[in-house]
Amino acid sequence: MEKFNDALNAIQHPVQTSDALLNLFNSAKTLGVLTDLLRSNDTINVDVSSVYGTQTPLQVFAQEKNLGVVDILCEHGADVDNTYLGRTALQHVAANKDVEDLDMLCLLIDWGSQLDIQDNEGCTPSVLAAQANNSFILQILLMVGVNIHLTNKAGSDLREVCWEEQGACYQVLMDWVDSQKIRDSLKAARSLLYKIEK
Repeated sequence: MEKFNDALNAIQHPVQTSDALLNLFNSAKTLGVLTDLLRSNDTINVDVSSVYGTQTPLQVFAQEKNLGVVDILCEHGADVDNTYLGRTALQHVAANKDVEDLDMLCLLIDWGSQLDIQDNEGCTPSVLAAQANNSFILQILLMVGVNIHLTNKAGSDLREVCWEEQGACYQVLMDWVDSQKIRDSLKAARSLLYKIEK
């Protein structure tokens, strides 16, 4: 409890650090306590960066796969597109090879993270997923509508990265492209039928 009170006192002063905020969140123990704290104190800056780096609490808890805290931070206005080491939380999740990140990926997408944001190398979350050969994350990103034609600084787009990797992501992308062709054909057929009926 003493650690919790020290952290609470630290963030109530004008100079806020995410280290104090992280200590507070870690000390809160339950999401209910954390939610009550954020609701009762609208002066807490949930996007404050660490004195040891530039990570915000959202980025830290996204990497720790703490869905509850990330959801509460987003609910209280955390910027899902803040960058750390040139990447957003969504990009860090996409670059990870861990399948357990699917829930975090969906949560960040639900809170409006930019799907086609590019990092310092020009890589989008979908390209990062392909480079990590994480076909599950790539499949979700394709389903929610990423732009597969954006190129990174090396001049490669998603198709080229998948081709280079020749892993499961290549097959996921090819299946997605085939399904898009089928959808386009069905759409064209519907349009033609509509014109004929008139």
